[in-house]
Amino acid sequence: MRQKECPFFDVAGVFIYQSQENGLYDMDCEDVRQEIELYVLGAADETESRLIEEHLSRCPDCRQIERQCALLLTNLRRQKRSSGADSELVPRILAATELPLKRALKRKRLRRLTPTAASIAAALLLAAFVWQIWWGESNNGAGPSAGQVEAPLTPAKTLWHKANAVGMGFTTADDIVVDKGTVFFLAGDNSTPVVTAVDADSGQTRWQSDMISCGYLETDGERLYCVALTGRPKSELAALDVRSGRVQWTFERPEASNSLYQPSRPTVMPATRICWVCENVIYALDARTGAEIWRRAVDGESCMSRAVVVGDNIYAAGRNGIYCVNADSGEVRWHLPCRFYTWPGSKPLIASAGSGRLFVAAGSKDGRSLVRRIDTATQHCLWEKLVPRVTHISVDSARIYLRCQDVLALDQATGDPVWKVRAAGCSPVTECDDLVCFVDRTREGRLIAINRHTGRITWQVPGLHSCNAFVKVGRRGYLKTEDSIVRAFTFGS
Repeated sequence: MRQKECPFFDVAGVFIYQSQENGLYDMDCEDVRQEIELYVLGAADETESRLIEEHLSRCPDCRQIERQCALLLTNLRRQKRSSGADSELVPRILAATELPLKRALKRKRLRRLTPTAASIAAALLLAAFVWQIWWGESNNGAGPSAGQVEAPLTPAKTLWHKANAVGMGFTTADDIVVDKGTVFFLAGDNSTPVVTAVDADSGQTRWQSDMISCGYLETDGERLYCVALTGRPKSELAALDVRSGRVQWTFERPEASNSLYQPSRPTVMPATRICWVCENVIYALDARTGAEIWRRAVDGESCMSRAVVVGDNIYAAGRNGIYCVNADSGEVRWHLPCRFYTWPGSKPLIASAGSGRLFVAAGSKDGRSLVRRIDTATQHCLWEKLVPRVTHISVDSARIYLRCQDVLALDQATGDPVWKVRAAGCSPVTECDDLVCFVDRTREGRLIAINRHTGRITWQVPGLHSCNAFVKVGRRGYLKTEDSIVRAFTFGS
């Protein structure tokens, strides 16, 4: 039996478990999973490595995670030797590690060298995982499932394109936003990314903000919200005037932020309010002034999902369960305990199909994802399904759409598969009209639109690679592609 621990930090900031009688203790599963990236990369110190190895020798679950991490790096090295697309690898890894490294340098907190290394290690493994998603299916004949028929190419032409779009290495941070005839995205260079607004029809630049941002854009029609990149240890949310780009207010969270965990996009609430989740704290802010209305810290959590607002309830998920919070007061109405297994820095995914229907996808012990449907009235799980690792979840009135290495549609009532499209990549699934759209990275790459009922291809646009969401408004479509260009397409006559 493991004895009571006396934790302390050494001068380098390394967390050590020490016994007053018998020296160093064994790590438990939680400790090992926090340090596994450094261990696999060979960057853990001698003491940590010994403790991790001792734990792995008798814990099959953690050993499986260690093997998955090692496999990702093995595949990454193999792809670098054999793939002709090596030029894409280094920029993506640099993009994934840039934000935590930049924060560490600006803060000049050298005593936190080891946590910073852990953040970079997690980003490297995240990059390896994304690389595996992009290329892992290319040699297995990825394409539409049996019974699907390739549709002829839709008449689509490029309306305009804007270069110098900036990617921060995190999909939700990179997403563009289209509202009231304006397209918002990050542009500039990697050291000074700023929010840019362009005319949706012509591509003409309307304004660029003075504030350096790391993205996570959202709008309520009056203000554009983004996370500021200030170099300070506390995350800041900013509101920009959608007409001019002028900063209306900034909100600095009181607590210092952990560079390993990234913030969420804010969620628009009724009554001119917004909800913002950062690490384990849910904030309700006045959208007009940025004043804090309330905050709710959730004990035992470290990196919670983006908030979903339904009526007067806010829902969010963490590693230890699903939480329902009163939108007016911030009081926790209920907590449904669930144990999710997530990679450091990753978050559960949550979506709602209206009152009473909540869907959560998060990691399972074997590295796949567990998708659950929750009845919010009774706080019961109606069904759960194991699927390949999910990177994005979307819902409509009848189905759930999951972006794994493939794209899956599940029936909301039962969780049973409706259709499946084989498509390598990492772009989110977005809904428009009667279609769901995503990017398939197979071969030359293509933007695909699927009939949401049948899973058959309705139209496709070849020659596109992206990990970002495609946004369609009327006969216009917008996509930030891998070559740092925002492209506007026109469909139909």
